[in-house]
Amino acid sequence: MQGDGSFEIKLAYHFDDEDTLKAHRGAYSIAFQGAMVIDEKLLEILRCPETGSLLTLEGAVLINAEGSQRYGVVDGIPLLISSSLDSTHAGYQKIVEENKIEAIAEHISDAKLERFLNEMILSTCGNLFNGVELKGDYPLGEFPKFESGMILDLGCNWGRWAIAGAMSDQRVIGVDIHLKSLRCAKALAHKICPENMPHFVLADAR
Repeated sequence: MQGDGSFEIKLAYHFDDEDTLKAHRGAYSIAFQGAMVIDEKLLEILRCPETGSLLTLEGAVLINAEGSQRYGVVDGIPLLISSSLDSTHAGYQKIVEENKIEAIAEHISDAKLERFLNEMILSTCGNLFNGVELKGDYPLGEFPKFESGMILDLGCNWGRWAIAGAMSDQRVIGVDIHLKSLRCAKALAHKICPENMPHFVLADAR
């Protein structure tokens, strides 16, 4: 911990060899105010996307049981996309590169969060929101109550349904391929349901 209360975090996205990993750790070393670690309950169920083995957290890097794969963590969000696996669709590698830039971007301010939500509202909520500008009021759906278990929200984007589920006392994991979406989702969840935060994971859900 730094003297100003921030944490020095060594960031790594995913790299295939130790030398490259070390180089990028040094290049991406930045301080996060109030940086978050992964929740222990989430860590228990995370698996390496390449080997399927358990992951352990060392600093801000997740390492698989074999020691062969390393994945970064940003704002408590595991970055479980492997650069060595085949692309799932056209544009996949572009998204991977965008995520690397987002991994070292500034924290999600209220202004940045509002801009992103207003950019995404039409594509995620439909034409009824055409021309609507959000100002602290978010279109969260009514979520059904389930007896037990954890809910997986695939393609969660800014967290509309993941947050709605958390607000109805469900345990939710939101998964998306876009890191900016997940960082905004986590920032929004922290604002409106801090007592039961959904978990968010960067992954392609293959």
